[in-house]
Amino acid sequence: MRTPFTTLKAWFKDGVRLIESGNQHQRHYVDASDPSALDFETRKKALLNDPEGLVLLAYGKSFTLAHSFNRFGGTLYRPEDKVVCLLGLHDSAVPFEVDVKSLPEEVETITPSFDAIWECESIAELKALEVPEKITRGTENDHQLSACSVLFMPPWAGEATLDFEPVDPTPEEELSLALILHLKEAAEAFNTAHENDENPVDSLVWMNFASRFLWLNFKETIEKANLIFAQNDPEAREFTSQRIKQCIASPVTATSALGNPTGGANTLIQLTSEISKFAESNARSNALRVKELEKADEKKNRLGKWIQHGNKLMLLNMMSDDGITAATEFPDALKQLMNAESLGLMGKHFQWQLAQHGLNDIHISESALRQIYYGEIFSISPGVIKGLSPFAFSESAESQANQSEELTMLHIADSTCTTKSLDDIKSAHHKDLIKVPSTYYELIEALEVMQVCLKIYIGATTQPYIQFTKFLSELKDIKSQLIEMAKNDSQLFAKVAHSQNLLFLHFAKECSICESREDVNERFLDYSSIIFDIKSGRFNIDLPGQFRVFKPTAAPRPPTGPPNRNEDDDEPKEPKEKKRKVTNSAQYAPFKLHENENFHNTFTGREKTKSCPHLNGKPMCRRWNILGNCFSTCGMKCNHVPESQIPEQNKTEFGAWMTYCRQTSGSA
Repeated sequence: MRTPFTTLKAWFKDGVRLIESGNQHQRHYVDASDPSALDFETRKKALLNDPEGLVLLAYGKSFTLAHSFNRFGGTLYRPEDKVVCLLGLHDSAVPFEVDVKSLPEEVETITPSFDAIWECESIAELKALEVPEKITRGTENDHQLSACSVLFMPPWAGEATLDFEPVDPTPEEELSLALILHLKEAAEAFNTAHENDENPVDSLVWMNFASRFLWLNFKETIEKANLIFAQNDPEAREFTSQRIKQCIASPVTATSALGNPTGGANTLIQLTSEISKFAESNARSNALRVKELEKADEKKNRLGKWIQHGNKLMLLNMMSDDGITAATEFPDALKQLMNAESLGLMGKHFQWQLAQHGLNDIHISESALRQIYYGEIFSISPGVIKGLSPFAFSESAESQANQSEELTMLHIADSTCTTKSLDDIKSAHHKDLIKVPSTYYELIEALEVMQVCLKIYIGATTQPYIQFTKFLSELKDIKSQLIEMAKNDSQLFAKVAHSQNLLFLHFAKECSICESREDVNERFLDYSSIIFDIKSGRFNIDLPGQFRVFKPTAAPRPPTGPPNRNEDDDEPKEPKEKKRKVTNSAQYAPFKLHENENFHNTFTGREKTKSCPHLNGKPMCRRWNILGNCFSTCGMKCNHVPESQIPEQNKTEFGAWMTYCRQTSGSA
């Protein structure tokens, strides 16, 4: 049972510690705050279903913390829908009705990059930032932001915001910038505290969105949240009283706070100012309603947003019928996909379109569907498997359950190189499985599905479809030779599919960078080299790191002894090792941190973690090698070895990796 508290602030600070698991899902808070990622009803449910959550509402250049959202009405007998939240975190709070129709007032605009904001050390530097006049190709996601008046905060950010006390005097219009600097320190502290977790979480995922949101709020680009003072509403007043009694030990109701000259004087002054501001906001909201109706059709058009990812040039060049002039519009089937208002609707459209071509039992993987939903229909980074590819589809769940004992499964390992057993993968939902062809028939089936997709979304008279059809026909002609070669190479069929896909992605990249269709080099659509190498017996490539071979694991034996006892004796199990600091007394000198160099800013981050060299099957521990200390519970403690036990090759690779980190962070 929760301990009674004397203020709402203390109650919420205790609450965010109880929901620490929420920090594992930083991306969920970004999607909830991004109008282009989730539909309005889903985001509305997130507000109402999180009683211990804190939400930051934009208010001009400033902001306010809202909490305890509750809904009245919305039923058959009472259809009017009223949402109330509370403002105030001391011994009282005041109810305000939320005009929920004003919350999805979406703004799509340009911001400085997250890196530029992150490098700022003062409010003056943040104020001096400017948006780029022109965005270079490939950096759209660094500068474009879709936001509205609501910012959902993960537990660590909520706790940090509760502790936010700006330096006096900080003008109200600069509070958003001051909060950026405060959250920056909290994010660094969070990452440092969790960097040795088995599955470390990067707080910068949320900070990327939040810092740009707050910068836009300072610029008054984001529309204010429309709140209506509801103290005179009996339902809102009763809800406020019950909520305070639930949270704190000696509650003072909102009514008594407003009438108490000793405890509520400051509150009354603040509310008088806020009510005046909200009245002004209400007047503006009427004009915004008209604007909202005019933009209704535009909001539903996801295609307009989707082509900002650089796909427009690529697809129109691909869809050329004569190889000279680019197409001028997209096929209706593709428009139907991209205009889908949610990921689920896009999936239904996709399955229906495949079924129209006789592919009723084929399912697209959830990860591939999500990538397409966000604009990555084809990867323009050859070697990275995204969107539509021969590896994006699978059959029904029943066929997945009847796989052979040794299969090649496409599985993307996380930053700690942890993988899943085949049994774990089979137990998952079939949409989460991405199966690589392991037989001749699976290869042909995967390529035939890809052929249908090219026909639907690119066109049957285009070169990509024509050359792909020719390649598929030639593969069928050498069926017996492929099957014979596979006896000596179990991964042959995966390699053939990957070879074709690799050439196709090179062609996609060409189409994405050539302003004129005539300049596109079509040599990547010539798959004859693959056929020639197979016929001559010389075909062989290395699969990228995304491919893993998994075998079924034996089911664990059920425990036979009493709880907390070993199977073979009556001795209690050894207690779990406690976390303690360990020191690298034989640290390799070239690895040591430079003077005035910041370890976290220079050597941490998702991309840097993924590229860190490995030793003993795991990434080399950065704390151990660079800082000279770590902890006994570190997930990479198998690499806690002295200088003499680090091979020369690993020393060279780790040194080169450190140089790369310093160059990318600007500390070289």
